[in-house]
Formats: sequence, structure tokens, C-alpha cells
Amino acid sequence: MAFRCRADAALGFEHVDEGSKRVTGYTHADLVETGMICLPDLVAPAGRDAVRRQIQDAINRQGSFAIPFSMLTKDRTQTDGLLIGQGMYSGPLTITGIEGYILRMQTPVQSSSGLSTEMYDRIGHVPSDDHIANPEKGSEKRIRIPEPDPEAMSGLISGVRNSLQLLEQVIRMKAAAAATTPVEIRDLQAFTYTLDAHYQNVSIPLGSDRIPACAYFRAITSNFSELFADQLNQVTVTTHCEDDQTMEADASIPVGMMVTELLINCVRHAFIPGEAGRIELWFTRENDMYNLEVRDSGRGLPDEVSNGQQMGNGLTMVETLAMQVSGTVHFSNDKGAKVRISFPEISP
Repeated sequence: MAFRCRADAALGFEHVDEGSKRVTGYTHADLVETGMICLPDLVAPAGRDAVRRQIQDAINRQGSFAIPFSMLTKDRTQTDGLLIGQGMYSGPLTITGIEGYILRMQTPVQSSSGLSTEMYDRIGHVPSDDHIANPEKGSEKRIRIPEPDPEAMSGLISGVRNSLQLLEQVIRMKAAAAATTPVEIRDLQAFTYTLDAHYQNVSIPLGSDRIPACAYFRAITSNFSELFADQLNQVTVTTHCEDDQTMEADASIPVGMMVTELLINCVRHAFIPGEAGRIELWFTRENDMYNLEVRDSGRGLPDEVSNGQQMGNGLTMVETLAMQVSGTVHFSNDKGAKVRISFPEISP
């Protein structure tokens, strides 16, 4: 169940999706329209204070939370749940709401004071029998992490992809309603497609933290070619990489965003309308370094860009995203524009 609630004392619901009935027994009308049932009401009374504290801790550090809890459904059945979410902010210190997911696990609660071992099995965190921490003695926790449950994680990823596809449909409808489609609207669609390509290529089961890089980049360039078909016209877009090449999933979103921005830059500035040409994406690895290049056969970069003296917002964003993966960006002209991004493999 996807939800959004207010960041007030009651944690009242502002939105829930169609999963609410299946997960909690409550309908959209029960949770949103009447305002009688709030987020804490779905938590068994004994655990409400603990859940509130963990949500507040995540908000204080502006991070996310994943909280196993005992869920109380509409028919007063107590079952195991998992609350995943994060705060929404309008500024560095201004929280406007909380959004996330609630999962219902198909296992019974073993006691009112704690969660069942089966619950921990499903979310991938099982306390080791011979190394249980005693907080009073200050002993060290040692946790055995098994493979995450593929079915549960697949459901999460499907939910994310459904949300991205819904967002793309909304963007498309807004574009159709405009007299002329602003270029920014199509750019937003391109970035949405890139996020979807990431989640499409996340490994199931998620025991690995790597994704198939070549499949990921081909999905990005394919979506881009379709979205900008009218502007590309006689321009071909190709991807060059080894089929078995992989990269870290944590790096793939900022890298994908960089690729998308560079492709957009090519179609905006490289060619005269109707001119034939090519755009190429190259991805290679040398030892512990990845090298990503986006090249075109167009008019090339202005001197002030290739010399590093001046850049527009798009290329500045590329440099900012490169910093997130500890990478460097090099701009040059070689029978057209060439942007090379080098970044290291993330240490385990």
C-alpha cells in the first residue's frame, strides 16, 4: 500500500492507493475522506510509541525508515507489517509530509512484545541464535543477513515502476493540454523513463548490488530515440558496451541521469534540424575505473565549454551528478562534441 500522510501529531492520511483495502482492510474513504483512521491507528497499541520515535529519528536526519511493526487491521486482526518511507521537504528545515509504503506479511505475530522470526526472514534480517545482543550488557549485535525475499522485493519494485509510469502519463496529459509542448516537459519524460529503466534492470532477487549496465544504457537510449524521434530525424543513436558488463546499482541512477542530460544536450544543440548524424554512447571499464562517453558528429561544443570556462545549467548538472559517484567530467571536441565521465567502482 502506498501512502502519504501529514507531518502533524496525528499523522493523518492525505492519500492511499488501491492497495489499502488489501493490506489494512480500510478503504480510501476510511483512511482519507473521513480522517478517522490515522497512521498510528494501524499500529498495535504496544508498538505505537516506538514507531513514532523511529519515524521522528528518520525525519531528524532527513533519511528514510524501514520499521517492522505489529499491524492492526480493520477487523482487529493483528499481523506483521513493514513500514517504509521518508519525509517530504519544501526546504532544508521544512517538512511537509511523510510518504512511503506499508507491506502486510503473511505470517502471524508470535507475541505482543515482538515480531516473529518469520517476519525477519521475509525482510532479510534474522538475529543469529548464538549472537543475540543484550542491550543492558552493551554486548555487540551480530546479525545474519540472508537473501531478501524475491517475491516481496519484486512487489516493491513493481509498485515503484507503476508509480513512474503513472507520473509519465500525467506528464503526457499535461503536454497534450498545452498549446505547444515546452521542451522541459519532454525532458521530464526522458528522466522518468531513465528511472524506470533503472528499476527494470534491478536484479531479482536483490542479493546482488549490481545491475546489467549494457541493458540499462540500451533501455535509456531506446526510450530516448522514441521520445525524440521527431527531432532526431536522420540522426542515429547507438550504444556500445559489453553485454556482460555490470555496474553498482547505487551509482546507476546518477549515471543514468547524466547520460539522459547529455543525450538531451545532443538533440538540442548538436545538429541543424533535418541534418543527418550520429550520437554514440560508449561504456567501458579499465581496472577499477568506469569510463562513459557520449559523442556526437554535430557542430561540437563552444570553445568556452570545451575549455571549461563556461557551461549551461545542463552541463553543470552533469558535473554535480558526477561528484555523487566521485567522478570527473572532461569536455572536448573530436569531429563533434565528446563528453567523457570517469568514476571509480564503489568499494564493498
